[in-house]
Amino acid sequence: MKNAFTIDYATAWLMGIDLVATGRQLKQHRLALHLTQEDLSDFFDQVGDSASRVIISMWENGKKLPTLSHVVLLAQLYRCPVDELVITFMRSAREAEGEGGSSVLLWIFLQDHRRRDASCGGFLLTAGQFLLFQKSRIMQAQQRKRLTGSRPSHGI
Repeated sequence: MKNAFTIDYATAWLMGIDLVATGRQLKQHRLALHLTQEDLSDFFDQVGDSASRVIISMWENGKKLPTLSHVVLLAQLYRCPVDELVITFMRSAREAEGEGGSSVLLWIFLQDHRRRDASCGGFLLTAGQFLLFQKSRIMQAQQRKRLTGSRPSHGI
């Protein structure tokens, strides 16, 4: 049986979670309630799902994602839906287009396809640069697909 849907490998990664934007969102909500990271850590201890101040800092600085149970508890604490706290790359790109892309920074990883062990390097780009980069990657993938008749690579 054939799949009922197809995946656009050139843009599928846009469905992923933007750690930096999500962290920024988590911090904004915490500060809106005038809570410290220590206060939040105590809250998690009280509800039986511990998270240290260091871990909370890592969430807010885009270094790590909170677990689903932590996100659900935060959404209840902040009285907002879960999807308001978790931001995808696609949502970041849309919001960047609305802001003109000048102040939003996105962290993306580019994969070196010349080597078999494919090391990754991170590059900090403005949203405008990011959107131009993504548009060129989509065009390259489509051209590669036309020339080779194969699926475009999904590695980034």
